[in-house]
Amino acid sequence: MSGRETEAFILKTEDLGEADRWVSLYARSGGRLRGLAKGARRSRRRFANVFEPCSLVTMELREKRSLVWIEACKLLDPHLALREHVGKWACGALLCELVLELVPEGETDEGLFRLLKHSVWQLAEERAPLNVVLVFLCRLMDMSGYLQAISGCDRCGRGLRDARSWRWDPARGILLCSDHGPLSAGMLSIDLGSLLVIEGIRRMPLDSIWRLQFSSSQRLEILRSLLGWVSFHTGKGFASRKVIEQLDWT
Repeated sequence: MSGRETEAFILKTEDLGEADRWVSLYARSGGRLRGLAKGARRSRRRFANVFEPCSLVTMELREKRSLVWIEACKLLDPHLALREHVGKWACGALLCELVLELVPEGETDEGLFRLLKHSVWQLAEERAPLNVVLVFLCRLMDMSGYLQAISGCDRCGRGLRDARSWRWDPARGILLCSDHGPLSAGMLSIDLGSLLVIEGIRRMPLDSIWRLQFSSSQRLEILRSLLGWVSFHTGKGFASRKVIEQLDWT
């Protein structure tokens, strides 16, 4: 049985029996994992208040065959600000759900760990949580090879900067200028500024992308469209989306 210590983010927990707990996590060493914490619901010494989603922890892990055992866990940053604002809490929950749905299990990716670490910190500090989620999701889609090139109209070849208004269907990877009829089902009306923000998220260093801001009037619609893409490809919905849809983001 091999063992190691690693930083990790808690994504989700599920109770098992009377004392144990399954923990889904994203680890700096090991990527997305699901581990068993024996006695987690009874032990105050090894597992005291460490399994809240979005918490950054240090874990001692042991692996035997395909099973991961969580031997001990120390809290590094609980990101308490997420629990003080329902909008931030819902957006943090959505980050966790996106990692669970889009990231393959067991593949170490330092870049993705850094993206998650930056995103959760920004979410705890930022006044515009929807913008943080959008930046995270666009970057994650690009890193995973799912974000289409946004260079111009896929039908007539019109350059991106040659029009102010566009129609975008991320699920099918289609971008059209406004010359091509009304919006069809699944398409989003999106302005040039938002498309340039997406391109900036793709190109800029991680430390710099948080300066990029989607128009406040378009954030929710763009998020709906991108989550529709995720649901289209995974067949899964998002519990946190229901909370986000009910909140007033003005």
